[in-house]
Amino acid sequence: SASISALSQRHRLARRRAEPTASLRHDVKLQAGPVTQAHGGSATQVHEGPQQAVMPHEGPAMQTQSEEVAASLALSDRLLLAAKSPGIGDDTREMLTALALCTPCHRPERFGEPHDGGYLLCTDSLDSVSTVLSFGVNGFDGFGMDVVEKWGAQLHEYDCTNDKRPAACEGCKGRITFHDQCLRGQQEAAKDDYVTLDDIMQHDVDTTQSQHPGKLLMKMDIEGSEWPVLSQTSSDVLSHFEQAVVEFHWLDQVDKHHIYHKA
Repeated sequence: SASISALSQRHRLARRRAEPTASLRHDVKLQAGPVTQAHGGSATQVHEGPQQAVMPHEGPAMQTQSEEVAASLALSDRLLLAAKSPGIGDDTREMLTALALCTPCHRPERFGEPHDGGYLLCTDSLDSVSTVLSFGVNGFDGFGMDVVEKWGAQLHEYDCTNDKRPAACEGCKGRITFHDQCLRGQQEAAKDDYVTLDDIMQHDVDTTQSQHPGKLLMKMDIEGSEWPVLSQTSSDVLSHFEQAVVEFHWLDQVDKHHIYHKA
């Protein structure tokens, strides 16, 4: 899979992952067929040949946060370039265009672990955050802890596949609630330990706070379930979030790009 992080609502950013199977360290090659990966260079290239555009990504030796932020923001341009490639389908073109930045970000800041688990937020409008929903923590949640430390937010963590509670940061105790639950789409069949985003907004979140800009954030890394969740959740629910950081998986499944675009 290829993974891309996006900030929905007002800002969309992208970041890289360290693990090879879901990493922006690798090139994402868009052709008339599926999206695939290949190791390679460090600059955007357009090939005159067989109807393809290649979007190489930064190599593994990005040392500073400023370099990583710059590379992540540059991904927006590579997505738009790929969307103009001849021979790709309309659904793929629309999906790639939707993933690009929709608003400039002047103060991007990285939160979380150095590699896997690290994400960018646009802090331009984040003067305060009251609640963070962190979906898919897998035993660690540096992103959520960093946001709690910076803004004193309440953190709700969700994971039904790994019951290990992430270690609480100093000063975070009393602000963290772990839920042995996973997300499902609104139209997907109900099953044990799976809840919808609508359920969570009704039972776990103080919606009187989430009505105000800058109050509610979401991070989602749920291994492909993001597509049904986002495509089946109403815009009324999603509009509560100032920003949503999402890792998108399985971009090579071209036959599903119409669903991906809706998400």
